[in-house]
Amino acid sequence: MASFKKVQQQFHDYCRKRINSLDFHVSRKDALPHYPRLVYNIFYYNLLNAYPITATYLGEEWETLVTLFLKKHDCHTHFIWLLPQEFLSFVEDQPYYTDKFPVLLDLMRWEWASLYVQIMQDVEIPSLAQECNSLEAFPFVNPYQQPLLLHYPVFRLSPFEAERHPQKTLLIAYRTEELKSHYLQLHLPQELLLAAYHLLKHLLYHNGKLSLLALSQYIALYLQNKDPLPFTLQLLNVLAEKGLLWGFRKD
Repeated sequence: MASFKKVQQQFHDYCRKRINSLDFHVSRKDALPHYPRLVYNIFYYNLLNAYPITATYLGEEWETLVTLFLKKHDCHTHFIWLLPQEFLSFVEDQPYYTDKFPVLLDLMRWEWASLYVQIMQDVEIPSLAQECNSLEAFPFVNPYQQPLLLHYPVFRLSPFEAERHPQKTLLIAYRTEELKSHYLQLHLPQELLLAAYHLLKHLLYHNGKLSLLALSQYIALYLQNKDPLPFTLQLLNVLAEKGLLWGFRKD
């Protein structure tokens, strides 16, 4: 008799990869063909809800890509709501699709960020001060945000139109304390967008744990012949004006 683990693997392969290697007793063999369809529908509609514009953009290729993901990708999460994130990671390693559809990755990253900020788990907010008295202050930003460095303006143009108007853009998708989604486009010189993107990612990852001075020292790696401290303060001022800088962590 097959072990339970072996049965699980065989049933997994049957439902996801359509490999029929079942060597255990099934009471109703006529019911088996329904399971691959049920699993496919779970994947398909979960991803369609996350990427509706992407599905339209890909046309008939959408179903092919979902099927490929279902057969080839080993999921790393047990949470169905994180499946779109794994799908995005999978597509990033599919050059056939990323070459054929130039705005695909930008579009998917934007659609996923728009959804993800809505479903992010709540985090504990530390005690914050609104005044910054020194370079040793620890800024704390809205934790429910996702910075995006895009090469096409997919957030304001249709995918096919965006293909014809490439433009590097720094965008922040975020949700407010009232659980409303918003977007903020940071208007900076093109040569500073990459530095600003890395600063935002670093700030978010170490939220409330790095001083202004430490942040400016980090971002110096991405700035050429430009003083990092004024740049860091300028970016934080923009975040403060838009309500994305929530304060400075109290020791």
